Amino acid sequence: MSLSAIVLEEAYGRGADSSQDGLLTALELQTLDLQGAEMLVLSQCRMADGVPSSGEGVFGMRRAAAIAGVKTFVAPLWKIADGTEQALMSRFYKELSMDKGRAEALRQAQLQLLRNPRTSSFLQWAPVILSGNPLR
Repeated sequence: MSLSAIVLEEAYGRGADSSQDGLLTALELQTLDLQGAEMLVLSQCRMADGVPSSGEGVFGMRRAAAIAGVKTFVAPLWKIADGTEQALMSRFYKELSMDKGRAEALRQAQLQLLRNPRTSSFLQWAPVILSGNPLR
């Protein structure tokens, strides 16, 4: 679980006397109390990816978020271009603001990319997945 991590801003500008390393690992994430968190979106590349473990499933941010209590987790399985990810996330949040369920909002955002000739390949729109509660 320590192989998956989010690099926080502090990693770049923290002082020498800081006790923090600027990384939030999956191991650290799973120890947080996020029982009240409806959704965690990690749009950085490969945040839904994980490391297989025999008999234990896949260790990574998605599993850590579930253990921490997050109801819905949204993240990409593989690398996609920053501009494409930004367009997808912008549309996802727009759809959510129109009172659509989480899964439907992601579906509509992905369909928008599918309809665009520059992003119609599944490699562009398919990596972002939703696990957990698909509703509001």
